[in-house]
Amino acid sequence: MAADVERPMYTVLEKNETIELRLYEDVVIAEVRVEGSRRWAPNNAFMKLFRFISGKNSNEEKIPMTAPVAQQSVTGETGSWKISFFMPSHRSLQDLPIPADEHVQLVRIPRRKMAAIQWIGSMNEKNFSCRKRHYLSFWSRKG
Repeated sequence: MAADVERPMYTVLEKNETIELRLYEDVVIAEVRVEGSRRWAPNNAFMKLFRFISGKNSNEEKIPMTAPVAQQSVTGETGSWKISFFMPSHRSLQDLPIPADEHVQLVRIPRRKMAAIQWIGSMNEKNFSCRKRHYLSFWSRKG
């Protein structure tokens, strides 16, 4: 990824070989909720988000790509996912254009702790299961 891609501001609170516990400052995200397998559902959401930042919005405005792209399962709902793009830090809910696609929602996320998992390689089930075990082990030691 290019070095000039903006990333949200955070402080690393704790880390091990593959996981960082981070404190993120307030951010605005564009998110899409999708149904389906963990492997295939995010592709559909990614394209909806990409079209939004590419100008498919009320102002036909291009919004710079940021990193990372976030993916999370919806608590209590098997096969339901939220895929998110972070908006540039100088933007707010009030000044962002309205997405043309009703599936794209703009949300302000207050300052919060999040875990980031380092990912190298493909996102196949074996790699995903391995990272999930590391993540659960990390949190179980936290009590």
